[in-house]
Amino acid sequence: MTLLAAAPYTPQIPHWIARAEALLLDPPSLQCIGPLAWMVVMNTVWRGDGIEQTRTLLSQVSFPAAQAEAFPLSYMLFASARAQIEGAALNVPGARDWVASGLDVAAQTGIHLVDSMVQASACFSGTIASDLTMAEASLVKMEQLLDPAWTLHVLQVQYLRAGILLMSGDPAAAVKSLEGFQKRVVATGAVTPMALGDLLQAQALALNGQAKAARDHLTRPGEFAQRFPSPMTAFQADLVEAYSWFSQDEAAQGLAALRRALVVGRRLNAMAIFPFWLPQMLTPLCVRALKAGIEVEYVRRLIRRRGLLPDSPAIENWPWPIRVYTLGRFAVLKDDASISVSGKTQKKPLELLKALIALGGRSVAASTLSEALWEVSAEGTARHALDMAVSRLRKLLGDDGAILVQEGKLSLNDKLVWVDAWAFERLAGDFEKHPGDAGLNLAQQAVERYTGAFLAGDEEAAWLLGRRDRLRSHYLRLVNAHGSALERLGQWNQAIDGYRRALELEPLAEAIYQGLMRCHLELDEPAQALETYRRCRQILSVVLSVSPSPQTEKLAERARCR
Repeated sequence: MTLLAAAPYTPQIPHWIARAEALLLDPPSLQCIGPLAWMVVMNTVWRGDGIEQTRTLLSQVSFPAAQAEAFPLSYMLFASARAQIEGAALNVPGARDWVASGLDVAAQTGIHLVDSMVQASACFSGTIASDLTMAEASLVKMEQLLDPAWTLHVLQVQYLRAGILLMSGDPAAAVKSLEGFQKRVVATGAVTPMALGDLLQAQALALNGQAKAARDHLTRPGEFAQRFPSPMTAFQADLVEAYSWFSQDEAAQGLAALRRALVVGRRLNAMAIFPFWLPQMLTPLCVRALKAGIEVEYVRRLIRRRGLLPDSPAIENWPWPIRVYTLGRFAVLKDDASISVSGKTQKKPLELLKALIALGGRSVAASTLSEALWEVSAEGTARHALDMAVSRLRKLLGDDGAILVQEGKLSLNDKLVWVDAWAFERLAGDFEKHPGDAGLNLAQQAVERYTGAFLAGDEEAAWLLGRRDRLRSHYLRLVNAHGSALERLGQWNQAIDGYRRALELEPLAEAIYQGLMRCHLELDEPAQALETYRRCRQILSVVLSVSPSPQTEKLAERARCR
């Protein structure tokens, strides 16, 4: 165990670890189980590889509870190792059970020599699994057990305190709490704590906006990762480096480091990060990875497994727990699988979902929804019906947090629910803030997002018509603005493709016919321009009983004169 901390590069260590694993399944004595298990587990979590294999191995080790008091130190080390590996596997209840088991034996025997190690395992398990309550409680008990003469114990407490501050969202305090840490740990000669200490300081500095200083602390972790080897350390170091580059708007360097990190993460199938899980760093990196197409399947698995929440609801390719499609169709997806809907009992909850979206989706008065969906005179009856529908909708979506109710108002939780109409409106709004050619890409994304009328096929209830008309108006403005921009750039064929697609969705929009005719005229295609004119004239006459406008007639005359 000492070699793992002080001389992890010793060539014989892999052989000794393999021997320890074999002995755990056929131990010469219960007395050796604890030290062997601790050595195997620390080797595993520091490397970051083989978490599940080690967990499976330890589950096969027999250490009868009846024998625990006869070999208390061995059992407590075994319990500590089990807690550590269960935490690394994100099994917090299992980690808690093993911590309690180890401390029970300490209490029964009065032997408390390794209480601090058991509490350290609990603290590390809490940090890995983002259970700060567990981590903080265990750290407080470690501080109560602190022996000032035990330097590595003192440094471990300082290290864990800084990590918890970092996880709590206070990187400045974490940086301050680490003052003098590295100098003291270097004096011990313990190689592994040196590397992990530098890595923690790099994380704290990066999140504190000190990007260059953060990268300066990554040299030792990088060397440790290669020589030990420790793919987990390499994974974390590259994540920190990527974050530091992105914070300085150095996208190329950031993407290179992020790609290195996620290749390793995917190979490890890393769902946990030892020792500190930092959503505030990982969430923006996952966003970057998804946008750049880096290890997408692994990143989506990671997001789902750890329940990461996006910084912005505009990120469409985030693995949203719930997706709702309302443009051109109505569909509800949970974890990318369609929700199966049948029976009258589910009709009203889905109507409620539609109405909530149509009325804005945020802070919609319960009374407004009741009036829209229930034709009943008694206010109490309508409110009861609404409450019942909310309950059923939450059950249907599989997450009570998807529908928020506060002070008599309902909202869809945009941290959990993605709605295509909202995505379209955000893109349209972003385009309006960037008029002209600068917003060309935004307009393109927006028109592609609009795949048909809002809740097409639904009865024209009063509560949906306003939103349907607004979305349609947004779409037509975008099509015309996007097409006009392409025309100014002389990209006539691209403009034609866009206008034709728009006419499939909005065949009564005369301005789109005009754009299409202009493009054909610029390409010296008068026959196609006239065919477009005839189609326009026919559909306006049949559906609206009107004739084309003077602007359309002038374009047709130009085509005839060619």
